[in-house]
Amino acid sequence: MAHALLHTLGGAGITVALCSASAADGGPSGDRTLRFATDVRPILSEHCFPCHGFDENKREAGLRFDQREGAFNLLPSGGHAIVPGEPENSLLVARTSATDSSERMPPAEFNRPLNADQVATLEQWIKEGAKWEEHWSFAPVADDAPPATTESLKPIDAFIRARLAQSSLEPSPEADPITLLRRVTYDLTGLPPRKPTQRPWTVCSIRPVMGSTWAATGLMLRAMETPTVCTSTISG
Repeated sequence: MAHALLHTLGGAGITVALCSASAADGGPSGDRTLRFATDVRPILSEHCFPCHGFDENKREAGLRFDQREGAFNLLPSGGHAIVPGEPENSLLVARTSATDSSERMPPAEFNRPLNADQVATLEQWIKEGAKWEEHWSFAPVADDAPPATTESLKPIDAFIRARLAQSSLEPSPEADPITLLRRVTYDLTGLPPRKPTQRPWTVCSIRPVMGSTWAATGLMLRAMETPTVCTSTISG
């Protein structure tokens, strides 16, 4: 089953979709190459790190999946958990797909079994060469060129539209001015907009006209580059 995190950017009226692998898309990853950071590490972190992670006091079998060396090195048992390009020789695949419950990992008592899609994802990743990626926080920032689009879009919107297209999703419709204001004030203060005590606030000006109370709101809308909306005036 596909899993997606959907988030709407109010100013641009765009929905961001972060989708994990899905068997419904034609297998663990559909027609794309799996990535360790987004497809594999979350599985290992949830199901394997407690016994094969950074805590050496709880580490089992001399195996750790939080570092490349620990995941690919020869194990004390004589085998390898991961053999790039050879899932049939990788103990990670053998143990996670074992039919014997006494051999299958994670152990039943751990109460976090892998489902068929997750097992297939691990196997496919190894088959594709088991390319390792460091955690995003340690990776250098890449200056990627935005995808080409048929519309005139800001770079961030071009990336979002391209990702939406991969998942056959359409952008959400643009929100009305009142909704935009509520989103901004909830983000900034955690509270709904307050009834103005001075002049009303006009959306199309994209600037505060009621005093310093609305300064942050105006700056936020400028940062979001909200399209000009002159059809209404917000008064609360």
